[in-house]
Amino acid sequence: MDARSSEYIPQVFRSFQGFNIRDIKEWTKAQRLEIHLEKIKDKEHFCRKCGCQLGRQDGRYRVTAQHMRIMSWSVTVSFWREKRDCASCKKVRSEAIDFISDTTPHVTKDLAFWINRLSEITSVLQVSILDGLDKKTCYKVDKHLLMRFLQGYKMPNVTQISVDEVYARSRKQPEGGRNKG
Repeated sequence: MDARSSEYIPQVFRSFQGFNIRDIKEWTKAQRLEIHLEKIKDKEHFCRKCGCQLGRQDGRYRVTAQHMRIMSWSVTVSFWREKRDCASCKKVRSEAIDFISDTTPHVTKDLAFWINRLSEITSVLQVSILDGLDKKTCYKVDKHLLMRFLQGYKMPNVTQISVDEVYARSRKQPEGGRNKG
């Protein structure tokens, strides 16, 4: 009989494919959670560029990615990402991680989807303030997802051009005696 105590892990934290939760650290005053993951043994590794299976390990580095907020608590995920030889690319490449956003390795796919959903309702600046994220990260995530949605869109041919007559008739002139034309 195993005398180890088992820690309860909420279902929301069990969505990291290929990884097990090793530790959850919390800072109550800062309202911050940090989830530390470890790789499942015998996990297959695939190239993040071409998708082919990777060969021998050539190093690793720590990744800390922002995850969805839980109530008012910010959540980050921390794990080791391996670099391995790719026979197809003929280079050393980082492995593909299923739950990390394609846009930036500092954001999970769940958070990227949430950023995109919120930016449909309000501005990207307001989304960054609401979630406490960097404005550039929100812009990159939103632009990447918009480009994917619009990749099959064909621009219609221009048949007419209109002029804003309010602007053309305005009496107010710019400084320095320059005209608007």
